[in-house]
Amino acid sequence: MKIKKLIISGLVVFLSACNSTGSSSGNGNAVLDNTKAYTYESVKVPSPKEATPYDYVYYAAKQADKMKFRKFALIQEYTKDKDGIFRPNKITAFMFNGDEDFDEIKRYEKPYRKLKLFGVFETEEYKDKRFTPVGYVPGAA
Repeated sequence: MKIKKLIISGLVVFLSACNSTGSSSGNGNAVLDNTKAYTYESVKVPSPKEATPYDYVYYAAKQADKMKFRKFALIQEYTKDKDGIFRPNKITAFMFNGDEDFDEIKRYEKPYRKLKLFGVFETEEYKDKRFTPVGYVPGAA
């Protein structure tokens, strides 16, 4: 009789342990999805030599939409050359969801790298809009 009780109690402990680990593993993925609230990346433009600021806004919005961010900031990055002078290096995008995440941009500014903010944009508003200045279209007045 004692052996039966011991086997049953061992089986109950084993099954409850398996059940508790199975239910907690499903919640772990939701936590991992929410860990990245912002990112800082270069804007990928097909032809950087001919790109206008409008192109950078368009492609940064597409990038932010693809990565599921609600807002993005367009930033000119300046790096220090060998003479100690800051020169424009590249245009980057800081993509984020909430306004409190925007404060994290300060982490990317270093003594050898300065950042200049062009503007903060809503991803939904700019992801499908392509702006062309009037002077760029042949025949337009």
